[in-house]
Amino acid sequence: NDLVVWAGHDEGEAGSVTDLFTFDLSAMQMTRLTQYEGVHYDPRIWERNIVYEKYYSGSIDIFLMDIDTGEKTNLTANPSDQWDPDIWQDRVVWTDHRNGPGSRDRPRNTDIYWCELPDCEPRPATASTASQMNPTIDGDWIAWVDYRNAEDPQNPYSFDNTREELWGYNITTGEEYMFFSRENTLIHPKLRIENGKLYFLMSADPSCQYGCDSAVFEIELDRFL
Repeated sequence: NDLVVWAGHDEGEAGSVTDLFTFDLSAMQMTRLTQYEGVHYDPRIWERNIVYEKYYSGSIDIFLMDIDTGEKTNLTANPSDQWDPDIWQDRVVWTDHRNGPGSRDRPRNTDIYWCELPDCEPRPATASTASQMNPTIDGDWIAWVDYRNAEDPQNPYSFDNTREELWGYNITTGEEYMFFSRENTLIHPKLRIENGKLYFLMSADPSCQYGCDSAVFEIELDRFL
C-alpha cells in the first residue's frame, strides 16, 4: 500500500477539529478525506479502508471509511467510548469501555473487542476484569497491553502500577496467551504484529522505568500454540 494516513490540521488551520488526510507515495500527492466534520484521531489503513476514532454524539466511536467511495460507517455505535482501532484485511480490533465506568481519558476496566467486516458484530477477545488497552491485529493474532497483574489492575494510568504485560488472543484457537511479563516494566502503547511477530518498545534496562534508553523487542507468536 502506497498510502499514508493521518489525522490533523491543514496548513494555517487551528482549533480542536482534526480531519483525515492521505499521502500517496507513488503520486507524491496529499488528499484531504474529511472537511471540518468533527474530531478524528488515530487512523489505521488496510488497502482502501481506514478505521479511526471519532468524537460522536457525546462519546468516541470507531468508524470505517472506504477511500474510493468516501462512505463512512460507525462500527461500534455504543454509548461508551471505543478507541485505539487497528485493521487487518476484514478484521478490526479496538479498546472498548462498555464493561466499565469512566471514559477514554479516565478508563476503568477497559476490554479488547474485535469484529469482522462488513457486519462488524463486536466480540470480546478477553474476559478479564482488569484493564486491557492498545490492541493490534495481524492474521489470527490480537495482542494488547494488559494490567491484570498490576497493583491497580482496573486503572491503567495509576502511578502505583509497576507491571505492564503483553497478552494476546488467537482467533482460531479462541484462547488467550501471556506473551511477556517483567517487574518494573512500562511498555510503549503502540504495538505492531507483522508476519507472526509482535514488535514493541520498552526500556532496555530491566531495572529502569523512567528516563531510560529504550529498545525495540520482538516475540515470535506461533511458539505459544
